[in-house]
Order: sequence, then C-alpha cells, then structure tokens
Amino acid sequence: MFQSELARFKVKGNQVIPSFAQPEDDVVPLVIDLFKEGRKLSEINEDVKTLSKVYDYKLVKGLSTVMSRLCEFTGGNGYPLELRRFLFSKGPVLDRDRKEEILREASRKFKVEDPLEYLYSDMKDEMKVSHAPRVSPEEIVSMYNLSLLQTILFKAFRMKVYMSSRWKEVIRLSKSLGLMYYAYVEPPSVEFIGPMTLLKLTERYGRNLALLIPEIVKAGDWKIEAEVVLGKKRRIFNLKVESSPLIKYVKEGVRDEGKKETFDSTVEESFYREFRAVAKDWEIVREPGFLVVDDGSGRVMIPDFLAKKGNFSVYIEVVGFWTKEYLEEKIYKLRNVKEKVLVLIDEDLSTERIDSDDVIKFRKKIDVTKVYQWLNRKMPKPSLTELKLDGDYIRLMDMARKSGVQIKDVRSVVEKMEDYVVLKTFAVKKRILEGMSNEDFSGKDVSYVKAKYGDFAEEALEFLGYKIRYKDLFNAVISR
Repeated sequence: MFQSELARFKVKGNQVIPSFAQPEDDVVPLVIDLFKEGRKLSEINEDVKTLSKVYDYKLVKGLSTVMSRLCEFTGGNGYPLELRRFLFSKGPVLDRDRKEEILREASRKFKVEDPLEYLYSDMKDEMKVSHAPRVSPEEIVSMYNLSLLQTILFKAFRMKVYMSSRWKEVIRLSKSLGLMYYAYVEPPSVEFIGPMTLLKLTERYGRNLALLIPEIVKAGDWKIEAEVVLGKKRRIFNLKVESSPLIKYVKEGVRDEGKKETFDSTVEESFYREFRAVAKDWEIVREPGFLVVDDGSGRVMIPDFLAKKGNFSVYIEVVGFWTKEYLEEKIYKLRNVKEKVLVLIDEDLSTERIDSDDVIKFRKKIDVTKVYQWLNRKMPKPSLTELKLDGDYIRLMDMARKSGVQIKDVRSVVEKMEDYVVLKTFAVKKRILEGMSNEDFSGKDVSYVKAKYGDFAEEALEFLGYKIRYKDLFNAVISR
C-alpha cells in the first residue's frame, strides 16, 4: 500500500477508475534501472526527482516505492556513530598534515579505508543497495497495481468481494485481522464494512483491510465492488475492479510495511486453551462451520467456536473491530438463526457502547469465567424423568455429562429404577449381579473378572462381599 497522496485514479460520474500502470509505460524500465547494487539511496532519490519532472510524479514515486521494498539496503562497514564521536573529539583541525594523521588513526582504529566515506553511512540517505532482485516490467507493474488498489480501498465505506475459490482462506484471514463482514451463500460473496465507517482506529482498520487484498487476488478469478470516500467533501464513489493480468499477488519475500499491524489472533487461541482448562464439563470445537441466517437475505454466519454439553450447544463468535450499527444488525440477524450464538467483543476496538444479553465484552483478553457462567445460565434445565439407561451397565459420570446434569441427580433417578443397582460409580442391571452371585471368584485375579464382565466388575465384587487384595500396581487377587 502507498501513502494516500500517491493514489492515481480518474473520476467519471459517480465512478472512480484506478489509473493502473502498464508494462509498456516508458518509465517502468527506467525506474527499475535506478536500483543497482552499490548505489546510495540519496542518489536514487535524486534520479526519482528528475524522472518525476518528465513523467507522472505519482507513478514514478509509486514504482520506486515498490522497488525499494524489493531491494535490501545496508549502511557502511564500521561504526559511524563512534567514528563521528572520535573525529569530532579532535576539534576543528586546520593543518592539512594533522588532518591526514587523524584520518589515518581513525582508519586503523575503525578498520575502514576511507573514514570520511563512512562518517554518515548509518543515515538513511547514505545507505546503499546491497541486493537488487531481477524483476521484469510485468512483475513490477502487477505489484504496483496491487498496492494502488490497496491504497484506494483504504478509503472504502463498503467492499463486496466475489471469488471463484479460496473462500476459507479469505474468511480465516479476515477474522484474524478483525474485519467486519457479512457472508452470503448465493451468489457466493463477502461484504466487508470499510474503515470509513469507524470513528477511531480508521488507519489501523484500513491497513488490515489492505492486507486482505493479496489473499483475494490469489483466487485468480475475482471481482471487487466498493463504495469509496474521496475528496475534501468526502463524496462516495463506486469502484469496480475485476481479475486482470495487470494485478497479481505480491511475491513472497517482498517486505510489507503493514504486516506488523495485523489483528492479534492469540485472543482466540488463548480463549480456546483457557476454556478447555476451566470449563471441563463442556466440549469446545474450533471452526465448526457456517450457520444459515433464515431471513431470506442469503447470509451465513461463520462462528469461531462451538461449545457443547450434553444435547445443548452454543456457537461463539469473537468480533474484532465493530460499530454499534454493525453489532445491532448482527444481533438482530441472530434471532433468525436456529442455533444459540454468543458474541464476544473487544471494547478497545470501538468507541461506542452496546448492551445485549447475547454479548460479552472484554479488553485484550476474554474472561473465560464470564463465558462459562453465561453458558451455564443459558443451558436449559433437563427433565430427570426423561433419563434413560441403555445396556447392562453404565458409568454415572458419562450419563451426567451426556444429560448435562450432576452425578448426584443421575444417582437419585437410577436408584428408583427397579431393574438397576447403583454401585459407587456405575449402575448395573440386577440380573447381571444375580448371575455373578452364583459364581465363586475366590482366588481369581480381578483382571479376569473385568475381562469377562466389564469395567464395573471390581465395584460389583465389593458389593457381593468380596475383598480385593493388590499384589502390585497391576495385579489384584479376590478373596472372601
């Protein structure tokens, strides 16, 4: 992405048309030739100024910006700051011989051939090109055009994207960047809320939106329709751009100044890890799939997590940047989703306030305890009379977890069932215990009985009056 003043476009009615560069433009190879190994940045900048007098300044500056991202720059050898301190400490020297003597001393001390050459080598303009990759006019133009598109969309009010593929990658990245969006099934598309809707954090959000553009371009067949705010009067113009050989994904290795500004996705990772540690009676699933909003709009929701306990489940969505209007519409749409959804919002990513029973606020880190309490509060109270046992025996803990109740509640119900006997942690059918009572297990190993009857066997033996004596950690003998 470029600085906003380098955006090149034409306005036709209510349409804004980006002025994309062409590989045939005369200035393209001239800018590429400026970046040769060993050249100082100050020399390159002077040549850029010269070319700008002949060609479009914004085009020349934009192309040179792309080239500078591709190149590697280094300062001179030695220690420029220490070198300056050493020379300046000698004071003003008017005698030529004395001056030469000091320079020779500096040369030996700092191991540089010409101290004056390295005196300011750590200054940006004095840095030299240490590596200049070979790029064709087609490559540099496609990179320039991608950056130009990012720059214009930085002023977007809304942006709608159509693609032939890579939906999963785009949605995942947009979530990690904290972007506000609506997804549609038919036709397959995603509508993004632009940075110009925010009251604060506009620049940060705009940079995050710009970081999404290369992922869209990777799809090969794509189309972007946007409403862009331009000019001092902040008029809204329509932008339409489709996939083209002139706009390609920026190759790996190109430095992107905006990469450090991405949304902190560790918020979700930390929540997932802590939820599993705190809410052990709940199961949590990452990226559970999409939910259809049943209101005729064709929209879908793509939550981040699914929390399950027994037959009850709740989808959880972590929202990055947000506005009150965006959240209110999202909450309204949730009423048309059959499943229960909880929304978690970061208060630091908006200046507005919102209150809803289906929204939990956080700052930097999600309070797992609040989420856990909300889930337990929303979970419907099960009817214990509906509990049904299948099989010859069942572990009480498994039944409680499946039904979403406590173990003591399951025990109280099963104890009233005539065909089951409740042991310490198991419920076993009476006929099984009656069959076991007709056998003599004295002197036999517990593992033998478990293999024959099941995991409940040890508790059943104690219920029948046997004693268990462990010979070691793994072997136990049965006795009366």
